[in-house]
Amino acid sequence: MELPDIDFAATRSTCFRGVARVPLHALNFQNRLVLDKHRELSEENVRRLQNIYEQVGCNRLEEENVINAVIADEDLVAELSSQGKSIEDFRNLQWPQDALDLPLEYVDCLSGMHRIEAARRFLDENDKWWVVRLFSHNTPKPVLVQIIESFANEQKPSDGEVFRKIRLYHRENDEEAQKRWWSRLEKSKPKDLRQLLRRPMLIAGFDALIDMPGLWAKVQLGALHRLLVLKCDEEMALYLDYIAKAWSKILRCGERTLPFSIVDAVTVQNLQLLAPAHSDMDKNLVIELMERRDIFSSLKSGTIRRTLTDNLCAFPGVIPSLWGFFEMLKYLEPLAEALRHLLGKDMKRTIRSSLMGLYFAPSKIMVQTTETQDVEIKVALSRKQAGMIAYTELWAFCGRYFDGLTAFTPRKETGEPKPTVNGPNPVVWQHLARFAVSRGFQIPHAQALVADEGRLRSQLALEYLHKARPTCPTFSDNDVRKVLDAVPVDMDISQHQSPLPLPHLSIDRRIGRPFARDFAEEKRLLFFPHLYGPVVFENASISLMRRDLFSCIFGSFTFETSDFELVTNSGKPAQDRMDIDTPSEVLGSDTRLTDLESRCSRLQQEYQSLLSQHDTLVRKYEIEHSKTEGLEIENLELQAKCRDLTQKYSAQCEANELETNTASDEIRKDLDNLQNRHHHLEDAYNRVVLEHKDCDATKKQLSSLARQWKAQGDKNLELNSTCARLKRELEEALANRKFEAATVDRGKLSIVVPEPIEATTMSALEDSDTTPTIDQPLYSWVPRADQSSYEMFFAYCTANGGSALQGWGSLISMQAESALPRIEQLLHQAEMEFGSDQYGAMTILGKIIIPTSAEYVFQCFGPTHQTIFIGPNSVLSAYVPVIERRASSSQTGSSVMTIIDAAAQATSKALVKRQRQEDDSEDDEITNDRGFGKELTRYTTKKSVPKRRILKLQGPDVPNMNTESRGHVDSEHSSEQQKLA
Repeated sequence: MELPDIDFAATRSTCFRGVARVPLHALNFQNRLVLDKHRELSEENVRRLQNIYEQVGCNRLEEENVINAVIADEDLVAELSSQGKSIEDFRNLQWPQDALDLPLEYVDCLSGMHRIEAARRFLDENDKWWVVRLFSHNTPKPVLVQIIESFANEQKPSDGEVFRKIRLYHRENDEEAQKRWWSRLEKSKPKDLRQLLRRPMLIAGFDALIDMPGLWAKVQLGALHRLLVLKCDEEMALYLDYIAKAWSKILRCGERTLPFSIVDAVTVQNLQLLAPAHSDMDKNLVIELMERRDIFSSLKSGTIRRTLTDNLCAFPGVIPSLWGFFEMLKYLEPLAEALRHLLGKDMKRTIRSSLMGLYFAPSKIMVQTTETQDVEIKVALSRKQAGMIAYTELWAFCGRYFDGLTAFTPRKETGEPKPTVNGPNPVVWQHLARFAVSRGFQIPHAQALVADEGRLRSQLALEYLHKARPTCPTFSDNDVRKVLDAVPVDMDISQHQSPLPLPHLSIDRRIGRPFARDFAEEKRLLFFPHLYGPVVFENASISLMRRDLFSCIFGSFTFETSDFELVTNSGKPAQDRMDIDTPSEVLGSDTRLTDLESRCSRLQQEYQSLLSQHDTLVRKYEIEHSKTEGLEIENLELQAKCRDLTQKYSAQCEANELETNTASDEIRKDLDNLQNRHHHLEDAYNRVVLEHKDCDATKKQLSSLARQWKAQGDKNLELNSTCARLKRELEEALANRKFEAATVDRGKLSIVVPEPIEATTMSALEDSDTTPTIDQPLYSWVPRADQSSYEMFFAYCTANGGSALQGWGSLISMQAESALPRIEQLLHQAEMEFGSDQYGAMTILGKIIIPTSAEYVFQCFGPTHQTIFIGPNSVLSAYVPVIERRASSSQTGSSVMTIIDAAAQATSKALVKRQRQEDDSEDDEITNDRGFGKELTRYTTKKSVPKRRILKLQGPDVPNMNTESRGHVDSEHSSEQQKLA
C-alpha cells in the first residue's frame, strides 16, 4: 500500500543515511523491486544520454542527477569507521557538493539505470563514479516503491509499462498507486482501457503476463480500439494464454521454472516471431544471440544458458509476444469485419458464440482442399468438433478473400504500386454466404444472399454492359443473358500453382496484414487440410506462420492424409470473372461473340504454350534442385567438420577454464594470505601508534613531575637552612643559660639528638604504605602546605597535653577512582590495629565521623577538611583541635612553648616534608589514575627504624622556664609555623 505524504516523508527521512560518491562498478540494478517496478534497459535511451554527455557533460553534482540506492547498515558503518566518520556525521551530508568519497563494493540502486549505463561508456577509467543518495536496507517496501516510481526525467514510461503497473497494483489492492498510474494516460486511452477491463476473459489473459516485464515494452494502448470492436474475445484470450504457456515452456529447467523477471525487453525483442525448430536461420540466430549474451543477459550460469538454448531451438511453433498479439489483431480485423457483416442482426456478444448458436451439423463433415474440391472427414467427430472445423473454415475463407469482402487491401510491396481497393464485391459475398450455408450455419442474412443469387448476377451483367457501352441507354434481357453465357465455367486456379518452395520470411512479414505477394500465396494455402494436416516446414514461410496462428486462436486439430476422402466438386468458383476488368468490346452482336470465341481459342493456344514453357522451367528447376541437394550434402559435411571443430574448441575451452580456475584458486589463496598478513601488520602498526601515544603522555607526565621535583628541592633547601638556624639558636640558648637539672613544665620533652637526625630523616623517607609495625616511626601531625591531595592520619597518642597527635599519615588522591581503594585499605588497617569497636575518625575541626565505608569517608573530605584523623576513641577525645589551640595562643600566658618545643616541631616538619619529597622520587613507583592522567604512589619495603636517641634536659643546670619566656618562645614557634606553611 502507498503511504500518505506525511508518513512517507517521515519514514524516508528516518531511513536516509547520506550522500556519497560511489564507484560505478559498485552500482547494481538487480534489486528485486527494481526488476519488478523499473522499466527495461533501452539501448536507444542509453545512446541518447551518451550523446548528451558528450555535448554538455554528465553534471554529476547536479541535484536532479543524483540517484537513489540502498545499502546494508553494517557495510556503511564499517566504511565510515575506516575514515573516522560516524553515521550522524554522514547523515548531515545532504547535498551533492558535500558528498563523501566511499569506496564501496556493492550498492543496490533504485533508479538511474540508463544514466549509469551511459556514464560507464562515457567516463574515463580513472573517473568512474556517481553521486548516490543512500538509504538503509531496512527501509520499508512501500517507501522504496514510491522512491523508485517518483524518479523522473530519465524516460517517459511506455503505454505497456503504465498498463502493467495498473494491473500490478490492482492485484496488490493498492488504490493510491493505481490512481497515480491512471493519471499518466492521455487522450482516449483511459476510456479504451476501462472498456477493456470490462472484458474479464481478456483481462485475465493480460494479468497472467504481469510478472514478465519484458513482454510489455511495445504495447500500444492506442491500438485498443481495434481490439474492442473485433468481437472475437475467445480467439484473443487463447492467444494470450498461448503466450504465457510458451514462455513458461522456454523457462523450464529440469523440475523448476526460472523466474519470469529474467524475461527482459531486449530478450523479447530479439526472440519474438522466431521459429528455430523449423528454420535453420532462426536456430543459428538464437544460438548466436545466446553466445553474445544479447538475450537473458542477467543469467550467468553456463548450464542454465545451454538449457534455455535447447528449449528455444526445440520450441514447436513461432515464439509469441504481446507485440505479436497486437500485430495479429491487424490480421484478424478485416476477417472479423466480414463475419460480423455476414451475421448481420444476429450478431450477439462475440462472433464465435453467435455462429455456434446458428450451427446445425450436416450429415457429412466436408472440408475444402481447393476452391472447387471438397473432401469428407472420415473420423468420428462430436458436434462441437464439427462446429469448430466449420467455424475455422469460415475464417480461412475470409482470409483468402478479405480484399473482396471489405475495403481492406494487402500491404504494399517495396517498389511496387499500392494495391487497389476491390471490395466489397457482391459476388464474393454471395460465395461466402453459400459456403457458410453449406457448412451448416443457418444464418438468415446468408440464406437471403443465396436466394437472391440470380437477380444479383443479372444486375452485375447489366452494370457491366453499362460500363462497356456507355452510349447505349438500354439493354435487353438477351444482351444480359449473352454476357452471362460468355463467362467461363468455374475453374480451380490453384491446380496450376508453381511447385517452387515458399520463401523465408523476414520478421516484419510474419505477422500482421499480409503483403501483396504473400497474400497471393495465401489464396492457395488457407485450406483446412493444409492448416491442420501433416506438413514438414523447411523455413519460416507464410505457410508456417498461418498454420501456427490458426492453431493458437482456433485450437489444434490432428489429421492424417488418410482421414480425408475425395468425394465431390464444390462447384464454387475461386474467382468470378465479374470481379476483374475486361476489354470494353461490345458483346451485343453475334460477330462480336465470334471474335471473342476466336480470341479465346488463341488464348488457349497461348496457355498451352505457357504450359510447355512452364514444364521447361520445372525441368530446369529440378536440375537446379539436384545441384542444390549436392550443395546441401556438401554443407552437411562442412557442418559435421564444424561440429568436430566446435567440440574440440569446447574441450579446449573446458581445459582452459579448468586451468584458469585452478590458477584462480591459487591466486585467491595467495591473496587471502597477503590480506591476512596485511591485517596483522595493520594491527601491529595500530598497537605501535597507541603505545607511542602512551609514551608521549608518559613523557609529558614525567616532565611535569621533574619540574615539581625541582621546585620541591628548592623548598627542601630552604627548610634545611631553617633547621640549621634553629639548631644554632638552640645551641646559643643552651650556652648562655646555665640550666639546672630541671624538667620542662609541660611534661617530659624529648629532642632528637642532632647526630641521628639524618638517620631518622632517611628512615622516615623510607615510609611504607604497608601495614605499620610497632617499630614504625611516629611524628607529630602538623598542617600541610600541599593542597593537591587529602590526608588520613593514624593517631596513636597525644603529646603536649593533648594539643598534638603522634602517629603517621598517608596521602589520598582527590579522584574517587583512585582514592576509594586506598581508603578501604586504610580502614581495614585501622580495624586490625585498633579493633573494630575501639577506633573512630575526626576531621581537622573536631567533627566526629563514623567510618562506615570508604565512600562515606571520601565524601567527608573538603576544602576545609583535607585531613581526617583515625585512631582510638580515647586518643581522639583527648586531642585538642588546632583551631582551639590557635585561638588560645592569642592570650598572654594562655599557652607555653619552650625553645625546645619549637625546635622539635620545626625539625619534625622539616623531616616530614623531606620524607614526602624523597618518597616521590623513589624508583619503584606504581601508578594510580588521577583526573589529569596517572598518579604515582610510592611503595617502599618495610624496614625496621632505629629508635631515636632522646636528649633529656633536666637537672640543676636546666632551670624551669617562666611563663613569659614560654610565651616568647610560643610566639616564635607560631611565626615559624607560618613560615613553614
